Amino acid sequence: MRGLSRKVLSQTSGLSERYIAQLEGGQGNVSIILLRRVANAMGVRLDDLITGNDGLPDWPVVRDLLAQASPAQIAAAKDALSGGSRPESSNRPRVALIGLRGAGKSTLGKLAAERLGWTFVELNAEIERENALSVQEIFAIYGQEGYRRLEQAALRRLTEHPGPLILATSGGIVAEPLTYDLLLQAFYTIWLRARPEEHMSRVREQGHLATTGDHASAMQELRAVLASREPLYARAPATVDTSNIPVQTMLDRLTAAIEARFGQAAPLAD
Repeated sequence: MRGLSRKVLSQTSGLSERYIAQLEGGQGNVSIILLRRVANAMGVRLDDLITGNDGLPDWPVVRDLLAQASPAQIAAAKDALSGGSRPESSNRPRVALIGLRGAGKSTLGKLAAERLGWTFVELNAEIERENALSVQEIFAIYGQEGYRRLEQAALRRLTEHPGPLILATSGGIVAEPLTYDLLLQAFYTIWLRARPEEHMSRVREQGHLATTGDHASAMQELRAVLASREPLYARAPATVDTSNIPVQTMLDRLTAAIEARFGQAAPLAD
């Protein structure tokens, strides 16, 4: 889901690729399997056995209540835990584009904004501007966790943008539950969908991947990432298919989806 290859995950975690392969195959450390059996025999959850003593004493109660809660109760709990200040999309003209790299978020988002007279923002560019560091430098200094923290902060500030806005997000934003939930609440979110082969072709054309190497392995990893993220992308209220059609047709479909939601009123002043 996070788009990490087995090799990269091995390097960042310090675990061997062989061990990671065993985890992927459901053959993890046998001690965890035995511990699960002990937990089942005791009638408790596995995490109850491995969490420390510094947890909140009411957490087990809250957890069990959430498991039995209705969607409306869960929504109320989320609102309370976020301080009651969760932004709502309502009819404010804010659109977020999600999808795997190569879906066309930046290209189509910019073209649609120009056609509609809206503001276009690329979230990664906004993060770089706010922190005076490139995305690569942020990852090198703060790691993925630090980047995701800065990403959420930038997104929260963009929810206060006063005028019509089209936002192009990173492909992995859906893998961060709190950030993605904020996006779905504050923006009319549209999934730009394409076939894996088209994602790969577009990324290569953009120069983000070498034109040589193990193409079959790269395609296998891309398909795995797309398969793991598809249920999350599908949470978006709208989908625009960009497969096997020219850019102009993609743009027509995207602007039609936006106008279907917000109408064809003149753009608001910033």
